[in-house]
Amino acid sequence: MKLKKLLLLAFLLTGFVISYAQEDTSLVNVYFFKNKFFLTQKGKENLQLFMEQHKNDKHLYVVGRCDKWGALEYNDWLSVQRAKTVADFMRKNGFPTDNIDTIKGYGKRKLLAIGTPRTQDSLNRVVTITGSFAVVKQIIETKREAPPVVVAKKHVIIDTVYLNENIMVPPPYPAELLAIHKFPHKGDILKIERVVNVRNDTPFVMRKLYVASETMEEPKPVVAAVKPPPPPPPAPAATAAPSEIAEDTKNSDLNQQVTDKLKNSKIGESLVLRGINFDNGYHKILKKDMPSLEAVLAAMKEIPTLKIEIQGHVCCWPLGEEGFDRDTKEYSLSYNRAKAVYDYLIANGVTADRLTFAGYGMKHPLVYPEKNKNDEYKNRRVEFKIVSK
Repeated sequence: MKLKKLLLLAFLLTGFVISYAQEDTSLVNVYFFKNKFFLTQKGKENLQLFMEQHKNDKHLYVVGRCDKWGALEYNDWLSVQRAKTVADFMRKNGFPTDNIDTIKGYGKRKLLAIGTPRTQDSLNRVVTITGSFAVVKQIIETKREAPPVVVAKKHVIIDTVYLNENIMVPPPYPAELLAIHKFPHKGDILKIERVVNVRNDTPFVMRKLYVASETMEEPKPVVAAVKPPPPPPPAPAATAAPSEIAEDTKNSDLNQQVTDKLKNSKIGESLVLRGINFDNGYHKILKKDMPSLEAVLAAMKEIPTLKIEIQGHVCCWPLGEEGFDRDTKEYSLSYNRAKAVYDYLIANGVTADRLTFAGYGMKHPLVYPEKNKNDEYKNRRVEFKIVSK
């Protein structure tokens, strides 16, 4: 009878528990830039707030996803990297490792925002953290034992009997079963009941354990609760294109071309040396960059009154954003690249009063929006701006 009442209560509470589960399905959403798996400052702030509010939550799923573009294999890899980045950040900031059960990526196989326009693909470039849920198996343990005061006229037999009656209560679960664990996991005891009965003068102590029998698949976050990102900023005003020296310029001509360009340029004009490149995401100067840097050094010595600003610019990031530096693990890529050039010139005899440096990230792209690799190549550059001569 009690079991029937319990099942009836579960059905009566179905509506309440469904809304409750949906509300808590996605505990936090962390968004990423296109093709990136590094945390933004906003993402770090969201995770810090989540960890403060859910520091005692257990059995968490950390799941990465991607937009609908690109190959399946690449998106599978990228989504896992995003999930690992979030989990690593949580661990490094004191979140208990044992509270995270699952770290995985769905790639583009389980899109949250299906059929969205390209401008809304950012809804799918996300890591969600959710709790796990479980079905409930009821184990009834009965034990016949002598009461404190013997009331039976005959000898009381003491033994233990386990009833093989399992009652499966599918989710959503009554609130009374979630009193111990908000997000039950396999093996968790959800509730314990102790009942004393007497049959034929024999006392029975009945203990009922409600135990989670398995962990279900991670529930899908509620897309309706996801706040879409703000619209992208307007395109920048067109700026005068700097003069350039091609990447394949012969070393024998390079010094003279750089000196002539800087000598004949007006104050405020800039020169781009396409021979100065860096590995993708890094700021350390490469051996193949040295001829172009040596050419700038020679020009500074040839024109002793010349003062320049060294400007770093990156590609492939949202308008106005700074790039992520894999060397320093910070969003300072264009700044660090400009400083690397500055440090080289200072180390080779150029006085500091003739040089300044700055990183502009994606604040002043030459091409926007970027539609292909050539557009990205044009935006990824180091400029030498004439300050005075």
